[in-house]
Amino acid sequence: MNILDRSFPHPVLSPFRDDVMPNDFTLELKIQPDAEFFYLSHKFHHGNRTLHDLASTGRVTYAIHVECKRNYFRRLFLLKSPEGVVTISASELVGHVEVVGLIVSSGVIDEYAPEGMHSDYQGHRFSLAVGDVLAAAQTQSFEAYTDYDPLDRISSILTIRRSDVVEEGPMEVDLEQDKIVVSLSKADYSRYQDLRPDPSLGSLLANQVVIPAMLEALHEIKGLEEDEFQFEMNKRWFRSIHKKAMDSGVDIRATDKPMVEVLQVLLKLPLRRSLEGLIRVSPLEDSP
Repeated sequence: MNILDRSFPHPVLSPFRDDVMPNDFTLELKIQPDAEFFYLSHKFHHGNRTLHDLASTGRVTYAIHVECKRNYFRRLFLLKSPEGVVTISASELVGHVEVVGLIVSSGVIDEYAPEGMHSDYQGHRFSLAVGDVLAAAQTQSFEAYTDYDPLDRISSILTIRRSDVVEEGPMEVDLEQDKIVVSLSKADYSRYQDLRPDPSLGSLLANQVVIPAMLEALHEIKGLEEDEFQFEMNKRWFRSIHKKAMDSGVDIRATDKPMVEVLQVLLKLPLRRSLEGLIRVSPLEDSP
């Protein structure tokens, strides 16, 4: 819910209005997800004595309005205090979520005239019904996805399969699925399967396939416009790589760093592991 365009028949404390001054009503919000829930840690801030007094007597209540249009989720959470945690099932939210902090009336309030009311309202008293908005914070948003550091297990976002039609030829990378799909020719897939059980070759084989596929994925993310970016966030591999990069301090679409450098950060220096694997396979010095 974007409340910027709303108008009210009574003065409302809000940073985007001058009905009540100082208009210092803010919501401090932190989102902490796990596999089952989204936890919205909240803390309201304002200095209006009228609203503080009404809240202390239970005549108004703090509230958080959460809306997820993609999942048709819209709910007003009435809060017992200005600080706490709202818990929402992970199944309820997916994609873009908007959050607005509010103060609403708990019952009928007559003769309402808050401290700091604009001079245009001087001499007026307002009658409020249950649920009327008395304060509204700026809308905040977050992306509701519950993928956790999936690059720790690359198989969660990338799968390697045998081509059904190509006997010999280059590998192909498909970025249109929920996972990145790497297709090897029939001959290469057979060789891959033969070599895969050897632990000394594991990192070498992975890098031969994973690095070019991931590099292709990074370039795909880098080149997207905003509307395309939001749409692609539906894919597990896309949002997982984006999240890992942001957690590492890299905005893929904004950075000037070469994508090959970003990839090395995400995969934690894969070349080093490949070189160590080569040394194990072919030591630089013969053992005594």
